[in-house]
Amino acid sequence: MDIENYALLKFLYSSIAVIAIIGYIPQLKSLIYSTGRSLAISISTWVVWSSTWVISLFYALLVVDDIRMVILAAINIVFHMAIIVLTVYNRFFKFGDYQRIKSVKDFIRPLPTLCEEEEEEIK
Repeated sequence: MDIENYALLKFLYSSIAVIAIIGYIPQLKSLIYSTGRSLAISISTWVVWSSTWVISLFYALLVVDDIRMVILAAINIVFHMAIIVLTVYNRFFKFGDYQRIKSVKDFIRPLPTLCEEEEEEIK
């Protein structure tokens, strides 16, 4: 590859951060304005994806020493964590019963919904 192609590749790689931010906006917006427990969002999947970006961040910092990769990984980690936090908030606090949480596993798998009779017993 010649120098011009490297410059183009650097520009394209740098633009991924902007594309990623634009890509996260619809998901964040739907979680913020959610009217339900966000059960369609898999917390465990987002945790795995976040973990891969944390590894990428440390690789970029310690091995490659690439500021573009550091910025991209950090942006992805921030948005992944926002999605995880909003999903947990919707599922267990805003629309759920946080008192039913017994362990960390309850954050990953959705708790069964209460039937009307059980809800009356709690009241």
